[in-house]
Amino acid sequence: MFGKVTWILVAAYAVSLVVTMLPQTVERVAGLSLVFVFLFLVQWRAYRWVGRMRAAACLDGLTGLHNFAYFEKALQREMAASLRTRQRLSLVMIDLDSFKQYNDRYGHVAGNNVLRELGKLLRSCIREGVDVAARFGGDEFALLLPGVDERTATRIVERLREKVAGRFDRVSISAGIQEYRGESLLKFLERVDALMYREKKEGTR
Repeated sequence: MFGKVTWILVAAYAVSLVVTMLPQTVERVAGLSLVFVFLFLVQWRAYRWVGRMRAAACLDGLTGLHNFAYFEKALQREMAASLRTRQRLSLVMIDLDSFKQYNDRYGHVAGNNVLRELGKLLRSCIREGVDVAARFGGDEFALLLPGVDERTATRIVERLREKVAGRFDRVSISAGIQEYRGESLLKFLERVDALMYREKKEGTR
């Protein structure tokens, strides 16, 4: 970022020096116009660059899903909205079953491909611009579903199970699905996480 700012200042200074050497005529007016156009274009490109950097900071590099930092802020925002408007809010936490065995058998490159494909499958199951799909790290994922009750969230997860089933050599998913009940963020996450690990342990999926 500092490198780009320095380059902008140096370039603007260089152009301004050229303009000051022009005679006090139409050429100087034209030169000043070019300076303003140049600075506008440079500022526009810098703004786009900053925007891309901010967007990249919210994403998981492997799957293209949102990362945990973004998800946590989104969850806080949606919890507050749910309390204010009494709108339903469902949270799904997902863990891959038999993923370690898959990695051991096929290697980490193949394992990363599974994670990328799961990212695509998660995006295909949610509403763009409304719901949030995130990777917590490793093989743990989450879906944040504003305005969705637990029954509808369960149907979404069942569609995801069907898409995953048989796709990656015995890799399947365990999921915890719960509606928000007004508790703290930590309590909400712990409640959903506990259900996910109970399903994983009991093999009830």
